[in-house]
Amino acid sequence: DLNYRGDVDFYVYSDNFGSSEFSITPSFSLEKWFGKSKEKHPLVLDIGLNYLSFKDLPVTIDSVTTTSSKNLLLFYFHPTFTVNAGAFKSRLCVNLGVNNRRFFIHPDVELSYDLAKGVATIYAGANGQVRQNNFRSLSRYNPFLVSNPDIRHSNYLEFFGGARGSVKKITYDIRAGYTLTQDLPFFMNDRDSLSQFSRFRPVYDTCNIIFVRGNLDFRLIKNLLIGGTIGYNIYQTRQFEKAFHLPTFESNFFVQYDLYLSPKGKQTTKSKDRKVSNYLSFRGELFVNAGIPYLNENSETKLLQGLYDFSFNVRYQATKNIAVFADLNNIIHNQNQRWYLYRQVGFNGMLGLEVKF
Repeated sequence: DLNYRGDVDFYVYSDNFGSSEFSITPSFSLEKWFGKSKEKHPLVLDIGLNYLSFKDLPVTIDSVTTTSSKNLLLFYFHPTFTVNAGAFKSRLCVNLGVNNRRFFIHPDVELSYDLAKGVATIYAGANGQVRQNNFRSLSRYNPFLVSNPDIRHSNYLEFFGGARGSVKKITYDIRAGYTLTQDLPFFMNDRDSLSQFSRFRPVYDTCNIIFVRGNLDFRLIKNLLIGGTIGYNIYQTRQFEKAFHLPTFESNFFVQYDLYLSPKGKQTTKSKDRKVSNYLSFRGELFVNAGIPYLNENSETKLLQGLYDFSFNVRYQATKNIAVFADLNNIIHNQNQRWYLYRQVGFNGMLGLEVKF
């Protein structure tokens, strides 16, 4: 059997200061399975390109006109072959293409071995890719971005290893590794003019990252789920003293309880995580983020205070396609800064109706 799929994604994005962006990404994928036994081996061929056009208003200072307008073209070819051999599994891939007239080739390999039928699987690998940066993604990550940013794609090469599995009612995934990056964006308050110091400009550096990440879910009883994620990064910068406004420690913990109001609130046969209707879901979340480095008006490296945010959500799923919800956010009213000069929104709430077609 041969499976195939073609897509064309595009968007137009702009701000209120004359900057705009157009992006179009056609892609095509082929999938072919080999083998006659239960251990079949898929071959997947992904090919695509992204054309990005960013335009801003030219700025003239002392008879010198500058602009950050540019066009970027990214072409990629990503063949993947996965070998399933009992407890042993390997994903053998290569990621190659052209990024703004520069050829790149990265490995994308993962080897795993199942030690005890899903209880514990150890894995290791290397993953390289070009991660796209654009005006939309940068301004969504940092909503206080300047309107004329320098836009570059980033190169990543990550070496990793870890263990994942499920023990009775506990599901876990723990990994650690080392990442090599080129053109990794940091965020600094704009120093081109004092009037814009409250806005941020992306700056780029070659940076190596030592990281540890983990997530764990524990189903204490049938309808009660407890879990969380933790991530810790050590940045080894080359040009800048610190990785300004990038997180070093992030964590998110949650407790969720589902209350079924009738026998209709059963799990579907398609997915154990999707419910049908007529049930209440209660969810509490705690987010903790360590202080982030920044550069102040006197070019001194400082550290923002840590963030902590507790939120509570109630959701009623009336039917498969209709739900109402109430959110209480930042209940402890922490207003420490994630971005220098901008306090977090304090306690707030939201009521809503969700309808799916």
